[in-house]
Amino acid sequence: MARQMEQSNLGYYVLPDDAKESYKRHVEMRAIMFCLLIYKVSQLCLKYGLPKPYENYLSDTAKIQVDVGVYVKDGGIKIDAAHLCNTSFLSDSFLTDVSGKGIVVSPELRLYCVDLRELSGATTPQTKSDNVGPDKVIDSFQTTFKNNYLHSFKLNPTSHSPGDLWNSYVTLLNFPSQGLSHRLPAG
Repeated sequence: MARQMEQSNLGYYVLPDDAKESYKRHVEMRAIMFCLLIYKVSQLCLKYGLPKPYENYLSDTAKIQVDVGVYVKDGGIKIDAAHLCNTSFLSDSFLTDVSGKGIVVSPELRLYCVDLRELSGATTPQTKSDNVGPDKVIDSFQTTFKNNYLHSFKLNPTSHSPGDLWNSYVTLLNFPSQGLSHRLPAG
């Protein structure tokens, strides 16, 4: 199934630079946006007491994409719309499960879920070589981290804090030999 495409409406485009400053900012934004997304999703699942595994509400690959890349065949320009989160919030599934518990879905909750879905599809313009190179390593890491974190969170939400989430993510991304199971709070 093709990704659902969304427009960012930002009105500007920051091109990747040779010094890789824009890629450095992209990686920093990936950490911030990803941790924010999985924190918010874990809190929503907890609030509504959903019985399914929480990781079911975030896809293992990006299903939604905000913005598109720029490709000029004759000019040799290949700039991808590189995802920040490599996951998509499955808002329709979430809202269906909430209403399946007999809870009336408010317009505010629906809009919040749309915002989370769009956040999950956020991208920045990056060179194709960065997007299919180092970003793929981060993509794989985020998928594993997301699934393990949400599984652990559902088992024992009180042992997880936003600071622990951030510290675990950054430490494990930078020092993968630490092992994911050793850094997440016990479930």
